[in-house]
Amino acid sequence: SKAALAAYSSVLRDEVNTEQLVRGLMGLCARAPESVPPDFTLYFLPMLNPDGLLADTRENGNGVDLNRNWPTDDWQADAARTAGIVPGSGGTGPGSEPEVRALGRWLLETVQPAAREVWLLSYHAAYPPDGSVQAGYTVYDTPGPQADRLARRVAKLTGYTYLLTWPSEYRFTGELTHW
Repeated sequence: SKAALAAYSSVLRDEVNTEQLVRGLMGLCARAPESVPPDFTLYFLPMLNPDGLLADTRENGNGVDLNRNWPTDDWQADAARTAGIVPGSGGTGPGSEPEVRALGRWLLETVQPAAREVWLLSYHAAYPPDGSVQAGYTVYDTPGPQADRLARRVAKLTGYTYLLTWPSEYRFTGELTHW
């Protein structure tokens, strides 16, 4: 429920609350397995960035924002955060970080071959402040029609804000949603 996820979201600041949010969602699905359609397989990844979790930040131990390190056509070494450009936060090259490479391999080699469709859901508890939904895209600002429909439906069902792009004057590059 939105209330249960909101309770988890207030525990930690920035995005390090993701681990607790995902574990909470895992618990909700375990307690109500009938809420998951029978033809769905759910994978939960509570933590991709243990360095960031321990340091209470979104960057890994190399100072790289893993969601700015994906090998996309718009990747930049000096990547944006909402407040501005952070030098080196995109990494030394597209997909340079071991966490990004490992997740990419897992998605391409394990999840995608076993599925008709793969949907990645990302939950931002504190943004704009009450939660938001954003569709994946292949061209910046242009979500695919299915991703757009899904994101709009999830936003309507949950009461979260639908965002075409992140509310910032800076363009985010190297994102998993774009990859």
